[in-house]
Amino acid sequence: MFIGEYEHTLNSKGRITMPVKFRAALGSTFIATRGPDQSLFIYTEPEWQFVINNIKQLLLMERNARALTRLFFCATALTLDKQGRIILPNYLLDYAQLTKLCTIISVGTRIEV
Repeated sequence: MFIGEYEHTLNSKGRITMPVKFRAALGSTFIATRGPDQSLFIYTEPEWQFVINNIKQLLLMERNARALTRLFFCATALTLDKQGRIILPNYLLDYAQLTKLCTIISVGTRIEV
């Protein structure tokens, strides 16, 4: 479980330093995807599999289910560099309208940016 709220700066190369308290819990590879309200969701790999398995059970004939599927499956795998930073792809930076200051918050089993 992730706990806390942190302010970090996005550098010119699209890198954000992850809070030290989150790094070990994230594991070697984790997933970033679009969330509602122009936020980004970051999941550990096991939690991502749990979320995806739940989304797969939605009826794709439902408009909201299709919208949620499109939102979430536009994801990318990330790793931390030696300084504890992640590099977010441009499409996620654009979606979340991240330019400089970023708030990183814990929401139980995921991180939101």
